[in-house]
Amino acid sequence: MLHRVLRMRLKASGREEWPQVLLRELRCIEHQSAKTADGQVVRGITELGAQQRELFAAIDTKPPTPATVTLSQVQLAQQVDL
Repeated sequence: MLHRVLRMRLKASGREEWPQVLLRELRCIEHQSAKTADGQVVRGITELGAQQRELFAAIDTKPPTPATVTLSQVQLAQQVDL
C-alpha cells in the first residue's frame, strides 16, 4: 500500500523515481542522540541532502525534524532494519 501511494505521489509531481529509490534515499536519514557531560540529552538528525529534500517535496510531505522524530519511531525503525 505504501509503495502504491508513493508511486502515485511521485508520478503526480512528474518524478520518474520508483518508491524503492525514494525509500533507499530516505533510509539514510538517521536520528542521533548524545548525552552531554552535565547529563543533558541532545537530539538531532542527519543533514538532508538536496535530493532528499526534493523527494520530500515530490511526495508532498514535510521533512523530519528532531522535534517530530520520537524515540518510539526511532526504535521501530531500528527493529524494521534488523
